[in-house]
Amino acid sequence: MKSVLLIGTFQEGGYSHVIDYVLRKEGYRVYRFDHIFLLSHLNNKLVHDTLISKVKYLEPDYILTIKGRGLDPAVIKDLPAKKILWWFDHSERYSDFNDYISAYDKYYVVEEGLGHPNMIIGIDPDIHRRIENEEEKYKCDVVFAGTAHPTR
Repeated sequence: MKSVLLIGTFQEGGYSHVIDYVLRKEGYRVYRFDHIFLLSHLNNKLVHDTLISKVKYLEPDYILTIKGRGLDPAVIKDLPAKKILWWFDHSERYSDFNDYISAYDKYYVVEEGLGHPNMIIGIDPDIHRRIENEEEKYKCDVVFAGTAHPTR
């Protein structure tokens, strides 16, 4: 059984719970690392040392990081596993975005059309579609909730 160290926030409302569920359903052994929680209680060095120790102990096949802000890209780059970043924010919002993506073997963003590989969150093409005309725009059953960006 392949294993994944899932790095992300597991606070209420975060996507990491859903991703954890789907990975387990697909047959992966999933280990969690909530860097946001740890960074709010520990200093950066201790969080990074804990991450390194956890990776050495668990030896995951993959490390899947959801956004990963607050983690040192240099530490991530040296971790011994296939590293994947799923960036759940606008790629131009942070000046160090390129530092983050360079630390991973693969990366994906949730936005389209900016020249990055994208993997959209929870889209079912049979149900979800882009609303093109103004008349339809405010008659939908789905409402976006999140950070508002001009390109979303």
